[in-house]
Amino acid sequence: RAAGRISEIRLNCLRFSPEEARSFLKSATDADPGDELSGVIERTEGWPVALRLLALRIRAEPDYRLSIEGMPAVPGELRAYLVNEVLDACSPDRQLALMRVSVLGRFCAGLCQAVLQDDGVEFVSWAKGADLFVIPLDEHQKWYRFHHFFQDVLRSRLEQSEDAGAIGEMHRRASEWFEQHG
Repeated sequence: RAAGRISEIRLNCLRFSPEEARSFLKSATDADPGDELSGVIERTEGWPVALRLLALRIRAEPDYRLSIEGMPAVPGELRAYLVNEVLDACSPDRQLALMRVSVLGRFCAGLCQAVLQDDGVEFVSWAKGADLFVIPLDEHQKWYRFHHFFQDVLRSRLEQSEDAGAIGEMHRRASEWFEQHG
């Protein structure tokens, strides 16, 4: 790394632009991805796997508009991948931390510390380093959010967990942190 002989390929490098996503869907489905796909393309955030699964669904559905309307927030194939390949690869403590942070629309180290009541700097550093669908929101890389699909899976898992009763408490801690930090 110090010698400049390493190239890192991260989520931002792999994501399709909206134009690339439309082009991909058009070539993969032989259908013109019109305006009705804008919301779906935006929701996938250019993630190629999500677009490929969407293309397969469109090809299987004679009227792809119906396929799009019936599409769940996180399609089953993506949910299974995110749970089995990503979330389940984390330790139970890390899974719980991820699920708790998922109540936040955006997060920084200080806010994570308030919600988790643990080292927020370490959590953010770990989540970024593990490439857990963490998207920076500013050029200083202070604020982040999870990819929409990953956040939806985390929230769903949290709501079904034994920790679901603490969701209100996590929101209260976050609210207090925001109040203290203007």
